[in-house]
Amino acid sequence: MRNLAGSKFPNSCHSEELVAIMQRAVHACQTVDSSLQAVTGITMRERETMIAKRLISPEFAWQEPGRAVLLTKPTHSKSKSSPKGAPKDSPVAEVNPPHMLSVMVNEEDHLRVQMLSRGLELDDHRLRSFVKTLEDYLPFAHTRHDGYLASSVMNSGRGSRYSVLFQLIGLQLTGELQSVLATLVTSRITLRGAFGEGTKPIGSFLQVSSTAMEWKTFLITCEYLLEKELSARRRLSEKAINDLSEKSVKMIYESDEIDFPLAIRYLSLRRLIATNKHPEHLLKIDTEIECTESHFANFSDPDTVTSQLAQLRSLLEL
Repeated sequence: MRNLAGSKFPNSCHSEELVAIMQRAVHACQTVDSSLQAVTGITMRERETMIAKRLISPEFAWQEPGRAVLLTKPTHSKSKSSPKGAPKDSPVAEVNPPHMLSVMVNEEDHLRVQMLSRGLELDDHRLRSFVKTLEDYLPFAHTRHDGYLASSVMNSGRGSRYSVLFQLIGLQLTGELQSVLATLVTSRITLRGAFGEGTKPIGSFLQVSSTAMEWKTFLITCEYLLEKELSARRRLSEKAINDLSEKSVKMIYESDEIDFPLAIRYLSLRRLIATNKHPEHLLKIDTEIECTESHFANFSDPDTVTSQLAQLRSLLEL
């Protein structure tokens, strides 16, 4: 996260100031990386798609003046159809998060630059190179004592945050989840919900993040948690997992109403089986997600249903 020297933080700016900051930021970002395209007006469905893909935060005030998202332009499309959750002509329809760069302008800070990757294969060099070059075009607020200044004092300093999304269903099923997480909660590690700051853990999905650690140190923490999860999964019997999965899927099809956290817990079991040498279960997940749509519709407005379905697919895809 970065803020422009001499400018107020977004939450203290007037609309005219936000628009001016946005224009400077967009121009500088596109000068450094011409593959970035600015999206300044999005629909509710596009917003929910970007939240599900973790390209923007749930708190991003996308309808307010001076807000923009910069996304890496898709180089090609293997399919003529758009992913579910975005219209065919949507600027986010062909966005493929792994290893792509994106920038939120005037969220909590003037710039939130992020890169997503699968697993623990972060292209840290590309991200750092982009931000370092960006500093040649934009003066960032920085002091020798406090480092890079941020809207939140807790984020000031290194000006970066590493986050990894985990599905800790093995630890959850063996009853070890809370004790393992307790060993991680320090002043240098934060536990967040599946969709980042301001969200709560859903089912067995949560984010582990840090603004204080270097990547190599943070990676050791993640590898520790990953080994604990794999160990727990190895101790689960295949029969027990299958029995739980079949019961959960039966409840999805037979229930008149089902809420989002419950759907996540049920379908997470299906994902566990798919990663446990039974990939044919992946074919069933999408059908079962569609089945939940009518259950959500019983007590949710259409925009909420769209959001929940997009988030389900995002969390459960491999």
